[in-house]
Amino acid sequence: MAAILLVILALCSACHTVDAVYGEGEASVGSALDDARVSPTWQKYVDQKQQGLVTDLPDYSWAGYERGERSIPEVDATADRFVVTDFGAHPDDLLDDRRGIQSAIDAAEANGGGVVYLPAGRYLINTQMADRGTLTIEADHVILKGAGSRASGTIIHQIHPFGGGNPHDFRRMHLGDNLLLIHAGREEKRLSERRVLCKITGDSDRETFDVEVDHTQQLSVGDHVYLYARNKAVIEKAIAPFVLEEAWTSTTQNKSYTVEIHEIAAINDNRVTFAEPIRYDIKAEHQWELRERAPLSHVGVEDIAFMGNGWHPYKHHRSGMDDGGWSMIKIKGVTDSYVRRCSFIHCSQSVYVAQSSYVSLLNITQAGNPGHHSPRVVFHSYGVLGGLINDQAGCTHGPSLQGGALGTVFWRWKGVDGSIDSHAGKPYTSLYDNVCVNRISSSGGRRSYPQHLRNLMLWNVNLQADQPRHYDFWQPEKSNVFMMPMVVGMHGSEVTFNEEHLALLESHGQPVLPESLYESQLALRLGEMPDWIRDVQEQQEALDAQALPAYYDRRDPQSPTWFYPETFYVYRMLDYLTHLSLQAYDSKLFTFTMNDDQLILNTDQSFVRHAVYALMHAIYQQTQHANTIHAEAMTTTGVNGIRLALASGPVNRTMPDMDADPYVTDARAIVERIGGRIVTEYAGKSVRFVVEVPDQPAR
Repeated sequence: MAAILLVILALCSACHTVDAVYGEGEASVGSALDDARVSPTWQKYVDQKQQGLVTDLPDYSWAGYERGERSIPEVDATADRFVVTDFGAHPDDLLDDRRGIQSAIDAAEANGGGVVYLPAGRYLINTQMADRGTLTIEADHVILKGAGSRASGTIIHQIHPFGGGNPHDFRRMHLGDNLLLIHAGREEKRLSERRVLCKITGDSDRETFDVEVDHTQQLSVGDHVYLYARNKAVIEKAIAPFVLEEAWTSTTQNKSYTVEIHEIAAINDNRVTFAEPIRYDIKAEHQWELRERAPLSHVGVEDIAFMGNGWHPYKHHRSGMDDGGWSMIKIKGVTDSYVRRCSFIHCSQSVYVAQSSYVSLLNITQAGNPGHHSPRVVFHSYGVLGGLINDQAGCTHGPSLQGGALGTVFWRWKGVDGSIDSHAGKPYTSLYDNVCVNRISSSGGRRSYPQHLRNLMLWNVNLQADQPRHYDFWQPEKSNVFMMPMVVGMHGSEVTFNEEHLALLESHGQPVLPESLYESQLALRLGEMPDWIRDVQEQQEALDAQALPAYYDRRDPQSPTWFYPETFYVYRMLDYLTHLSLQAYDSKLFTFTMNDDQLILNTDQSFVRHAVYALMHAIYQQTQHANTIHAEAMTTTGVNGIRLALASGPVNRTMPDMDADPYVTDARAIVERIGGRIVTEYAGKSVRFVVEVPDQPAR
C-alpha cells in the first residue's frame, strides 16, 4: 500500500494546479491519503506489476509521442527555419497563400527536415472554388509552427469548402480532403497488399511483448511492422461468449483485418520482441503475419489557429459540406508525431489520425460553429494520445474511435454536448480517462459492428447528462454494442447499467484515486512522473487565459465579420448548391434557372452560399418536390447585384410561419451582414424567399 500511495501522491501533486480547469474529478493532494478511495482495480494492477505478472488491466500508458517517455521538444531557435514569407506567402494581404506555404514545406523536406515558420497574421487557403488544394507534408522531421493559436497569433484560414463535383458523395463525409495532409505516400497501399515479412508460428498472450516467427531474415531492430491477420476467428474469440451477427458483414464475410502496429526492439533466434505490448491474444492457428510498414516520423504542428468558413447552420449528415467541407488536419502513416497548442474554429473536423502510432494531440481547442468531429482516431492506429482537449464548439462526435484503433487514450477531454464515441470498426483496448461528457454513444455502419471490442475502460468519467441515463452495452440489434466495457469511478449525473454486460463496475457514483489512470500507469512504468505531464497542463492554463482569435458568429450581432470579397459566377455557386444533398443521398432536390448564365457577383461568396443553403433547408423541411431557384440581375439605389427567388413546391399541410423557422432567421442574419435582405412571400400552399444581394466594392 505504501508504494501505491507514493504513486498517487506524485500524481495528485502533478495535477492539482489544473484541477480548476480540467479536474472535473474531486481528487486533490489532501484527499490522496484517503485509502478508502484508492481503486481496488488499481491496487491489483500495482500488485501484479510488482510480482512480474501479466496484468489483468491493460497498461494504457504507452500512448503518445515517444510512448509517453519523453517530452515533445521545443523548437530550437537555431534550427533550420523556413519562413513562409520568404516563399511567397504573406499574411493579411487577401491573396491565396497555399502555394507559398507549400513551397516552404517543400524546401524543408528537401533539406532533410526543418521548421516551417508562419509569422503572426492571417494566411488564406482555397480562396477560389476552381482552385482548391491541400497542403502536404511527406517527409520526416518537418515542423509547421506558428506564432500562437490565440489572438494576435497565426491563423490559417480556409475560405471555400472541400468537395468535388458531386459533393453529396457519401464517401466524402469522412474521408475527403483536408487542409493539411501529413502522410507517408508509401503508406497509402492497402494493408492486404503489403509485403509479408514472416509468419507467426507460436501463441502469445495479450500484454506481453514477444512473438515467435518462422524466420527473421527480413527483419531488423528498429523496424516498424504491422502484426496482421485476416481471419474472423480472431473476432469470434474476442467477443466470446457472444456471437457474431450476420449483419456484421465486414467480419462474417471475412472482409476486415485485425492489425497492431509495432516497433521491433530485439530479435533473438526466431523470437521477435516488440517495444510495446501486444493487445490481442495471438494464436498461430489464426494465421497472423508481420507485414511491412514505412511511416514518417517526428512531424509536428504547433501554435496555429486553423479556421474554416463552416459557420453555416450545421446539420449532421446533411451533405459533404456539412460533414467534411472544412476538415483541417489528416495524419496517416506516421509515428512519434504531434499536434499541440492549436485552435480549430468553424471547422468540420479538427484532427483525423489513421494508421499511425505514438501521436500526441495536446492542448487543442475547438470553437465556433458545431462541427462533425472532435479529434478522431481510426484505422489500426496504435497508442494515440488525445489530451487536454476542449471542444467548445459541440461536435456531433466527441472524442472518437473507429476502425480497429488500439491503445487510444483520451485524457482530460471536455466539451460542450460531448460524447464518448466509438464509431464501429472494432476498436480495442481504449481508455477514456478523467473526461467530462454528457453521454456515451456509438454509430457507424452495422456491417462493422461491434462498435468496440474488449478492454474499453471508462475511468473517472464525469457524466453531465441532461437526464438520467441507462446503458446496456450488448444489444446487437441496436447501437452501443460494446464488448464488456469497464467502468471505474463514473460520477456526476444519474446513470445505470445492465451489469451483466460490463466486465467491471467499481465505485459507481464516486471518483476514485488515482485521479488519472494514464498518468499513474505512466509514472509506475517510468519510475517517476515525467516532466511533460506538468508542462502540458501549465501550458493549458496559459492558453485558457488568452482570448481565441475573433470570429464571426451569425447569431451574435456584435461578433466581428471577416470578409473575403471575390468576383464569382452565380451559375457555378448555384450548381454547387443544388448538387448538395439535404439528406446525404444522391438526390437533387432543387433545380435552378437564370436569365443570364454569365451573371457575376462581387461579394463574400460564403455569406451568399450559406444563406441560400439555409433557406433551401427551410424549404426542404416542408416539401422535397418541385423546389426551384431563379437568379437574375438587379439594381437597387444605383447598386448592382443579384436577386434569388427560392420557391417551394406545394406543401401538403398547413404552412407554418416560415419567418419563425431558425434556418430562415439564420439566413436573414447572414445576408444582412453583407447589406442584403430576404423577403418571405406566400402563395397558396407554397412559400417563396426573395434574396437580394448587392455588389460589394471590389478590393
